[in-house]
Amino acid sequence: VILVFFYNTGDLIGKSLPGWTQTESLSLFTSRTIVFPAIAHLCFVPVFFMVAQATEGVLAADQFAFVLAFALGVMTGYIVCACMMFAPSCVEEHEQVMCGQMMSLFLMVGLFAGSLLGMFLSFLLGQ
Repeated sequence: VILVFFYNTGDLIGKSLPGWTQTESLSLFTSRTIVFPAIAHLCFVPVFFMVAQATEGVLAADQFAFVLAFALGVMTGYIVCACMMFAPSCVEEHEQVMCGQMMSLFLMVGLFAGSLLGMFLSFLLGQ
């Protein structure tokens, strides 16, 4: 429950960041460079596996797991929100509404597929 709290808090902060950082004078990423943090986001997968297997040291500490869940939430929230902001500007004006609808659809499909994968892996591992 505490990990979920840290993840959701990070996600809230991450979803708020593009509104503060994507201004005319300050822009962390553009529609062409947002792919780099999205690819870097994949680095969380092996780190979470290492944390799950760790029995001693920094990786086994609860505080490290809390910080890791918070960081995952911030990065996930930022990437998703920034992509939702950038994508409609990458298509022609008459396609922007459809682009937003397609992005929402595929976001929901991805969340559903991730949930199914999690349940399937939980079943395979017998938990």
